[in-house]
Amino acid sequence: PALDTVSGRKSQAAVLAQSPPPAAAQPVAASQVDQPQKAVDQSMPLGWERWEAQCAAGDAEACTNFGERLRLGIRTAIDMPRAVQMFRKGCAAKIDVACENGGILIWNGRFGVTENVPEAMAMLNTGCDAGSWRACSVLGRIFTKDQKGIAPDVAKRQAYEHRACRNGSALDCAVAALDQTDIQKTMTLLARGCDLGDALSCHSAGVRLNTGKELPANPALARRLFARGCDLAEKGNYFDACVDLLRMDDPQAKQPGTRERFEDLCNSGSAWSCSWAAQLSIDRKDYRAALAWLGKACQGEFAESCRAEKEFASFLPKYEQWQDQEKALAEREREREARINALLASGHAIDAVAVAIREYGSPELVDKVLTGAGSAVAQLDNFTFDILIMPGWRDRMSPGGRAIVDSEYRRRGLHLARNYSTI
Repeated sequence: PALDTVSGRKSQAAVLAQSPPPAAAQPVAASQVDQPQKAVDQSMPLGWERWEAQCAAGDAEACTNFGERLRLGIRTAIDMPRAVQMFRKGCAAKIDVACENGGILIWNGRFGVTENVPEAMAMLNTGCDAGSWRACSVLGRIFTKDQKGIAPDVAKRQAYEHRACRNGSALDCAVAALDQTDIQKTMTLLARGCDLGDALSCHSAGVRLNTGKELPANPALARRLFARGCDLAEKGNYFDACVDLLRMDDPQAKQPGTRERFEDLCNSGSAWSCSWAAQLSIDRKDYRAALAWLGKACQGEFAESCRAEKEFASFLPKYEQWQDQEKALAEREREREARINALLASGHAIDAVAVAIREYGSPELVDKVLTGAGSAVAQLDNFTFDILIMPGWRDRMSPGGRAIVDSEYRRRGLHLARNYSTI
């Protein structure tokens, strides 16, 4: 695979590049390697015009800087073969950035540079020994699979990852930690990665300290690690530390701004935050919003949210139809109560009881009306009153409503049976 050639060294060459090394040592896409872009003309360090002559005089640092100028095409045409010649001279003096860039260009064998795997490996090893984390990281990637005659080697890959971590690669610290079975070594690597500015390392260390499954729990330190990881999130677009920090500070998500923070994190690219925003929408019974958040979580490849989104998409139309029916029933109930209340207010209590029984057939509504009717229940005709004492009516009334019915039953001289269906 093509390997990147961006310098990670803080030197005049890095000033030339005017671009800091990326946070993660990832291979550059082939399309980017095949089509180098000429850098924007920029102010040069003092003495830049003398680098070529100084290199010819044996100044390895000048050779490295001149090679970087040729590689980037700053105030000159891009010339990769000649840049490699300059990097060879710099690497002979064990200048890490020269070994790193020269080794990668020779490994790739593009832009007119002849591929030479043994030479590339030798230059990268010299760069790694000289302190280049990128050279160590590239060597680690080379040993991940069979390529260019080099067989995969787990032990060598892990060794180079550890060296890259020591030399300053935060990503390699996190990757090396994944291979560890010793929790103390894992935590040492994660702490190093976190110190170097890797949000994933901070979060991974915080999770272990917060759960207490692999080592004694330390919530206070876990929170500090989550906070550190969250502060670094914008640089690495890794927001899980922010999510755990929110969950730790507000477990029930009741504090003002917590829900909005989850939503902001979701919109920033955190799939996990999207799933939490969905859950909070469900708690508020805002199911349409929940479906939208689940969709975003699924787009972020959060598998559980994809399944939940499918279930919600199937369930929601039925739920909304049921909700519409419930609203219609509630509206009819309000209309019934309004009619009953109007009858009671106008002094037509017995009409209110009769309407509740015979038109609406609602024991609950009758119970309310009986309280308003009081002794007027005596005016009910026998047929209507008989309905009141049917099974399923009296038992669904309140104690006060049943007392009124029983009193009127006795007043009419009827025998009060335990089960009215036997009368």
